[in-house]
Amino acid sequence: MEYSTLLVTSEYRMKALIHTCLILFVLFTACMHSDTASAEECIRELEGMSNFRKSEYSRVVFIPETGCVGCISSTLRFLIENQEQLSQMKYAFVFVDVLDKKKLRNKIGYSLYNSDNVYFLYNCWKYQPLTKPMEVILHNGNPIQIAAWEPQTISIQ
Repeated sequence: MEYSTLLVTSEYRMKALIHTCLILFVLFTACMHSDTASAEECIRELEGMSNFRKSEYSRVVFIPETGCVGCISSTLRFLIENQEQLSQMKYAFVFVDVLDKKKLRNKIGYSLYNSDNVYFLYNCWKYQPLTKPMEVILHNGNPIQIAAWEPQTISIQ
């Protein structure tokens, strides 16, 4: 193999590697930004609701209608089993993109459905589909941390 051909081949490989790394970087940062942007947008939308009192909540849990069946059902089970204590928690629970509110009301019960800290939003988690419950930790009403919500980590007194 000739020296010039070897040089072109290794240059091509280096460019391909750089392009691959750049694409992966963009994909990973876009996904991280999308949850933050979606959470901030949803919080702003909640602030526009007359019954949402942001200062009362330290956390907001967004619950999708569809997605990870086990994650959503364990969240609903937690809400149903602990509905008496939910009003004492500094949590807001937001159901996102519920198509059939009557079906949800029948599933979780009328009192939980009409609880003061339960809200409904549509099309707020826009940048990436919400497939599992997400917890947004608030500080002075602004989102500071976003993570998948796991009800088994919550201790209820």
